[in-house]
Amino acid sequence: MNLVFDIGGLSTKYLLFTSDKTTVICEGQVEYQSLIDNDQIITIVNKVYQKLQISYQIENIAFSSLGVINPLTGEISGLGAIKNYHLVNWKDIFKDKVNVYIENDANCAARYELTINQNITNALMFVIGTGLGGAVIINRQIYHGSHFMAGEFGCGLEEQKGTIYKNISSCSSTYSAIIRYYEKTGIKKTGRELFALYDKDENARTSIDAMVSTLAKGIINFALVIDPDTILIGGGISENTFFLRLLSKEIEKLTKSLGISQTFVLQACQKNNKANLYGALTLIP
Repeated sequence: MNLVFDIGGLSTKYLLFTSDKTTVICEGQVEYQSLIDNDQIITIVNKVYQKLQISYQIENIAFSSLGVINPLTGEISGLGAIKNYHLVNWKDIFKDKVNVYIENDANCAARYELTINQNITNALMFVIGTGLGGAVIINRQIYHGSHFMAGEFGCGLEEQKGTIYKNISSCSSTYSAIIRYYEKTGIKKTGRELFALYDKDENARTSIDAMVSTLAKGIINFALVIDPDTILIGGGISENTFFLRLLSKEIEKLTKSLGISQTFVLQACQKNNKANLYGALTLIP
């Protein structure tokens, strides 16, 4: 059997596939009540593995994970929502039990897109959630860069307040809209609730518009580096067709203002929020 995990900042999802990788046997999700640390995520994954191992013979585990990932060694680095996550190495933890494979979550989603979309040659993927992740595809291959940081779009510099810079994640993620709305109103709303209020609440509309504008600028800037044929949008928000229309219109407006043509197609990832899991499955030979 093949067990795949998607390790995120707010939850961990998993799917158990048959040995031939064609059928899902079971699936689940563990949501965190608050931000967690390295010991807690190890406990969560171990509990899922031990529970499933009672009924199924698991031969392979593949991880789609937040962070800067070295898929060869399993080393994890970079800033992330899980405290001390750099101390975790899933290859070491499970090396005496099963075969272990790991890749960055956005790269996993990109791998899945490549298996189902033959029209992609060069592409950028933007995974939008609590932060902003991404992946780079060049000549139908995942480009990792010299230090496995290619596609870490959210780390880019966006806005300066005094001597402090805010990164792109903090200005263009779903969480950024939630924070903007809270700063304006003192009321906590989910991203889904904000979009439902878009036509009724000016603060919701301006918070979402600011997020969309910053994201559109980032997409245009990064696209100029590799001249992609496709821009892919991943994460839970990729299921929101209204958001995709807003983003498409903003990109169109900005490219026209620059006097350049929009040469790429903007589209949502297939499988939406499960793309990471299905991409992780492709890591298993």
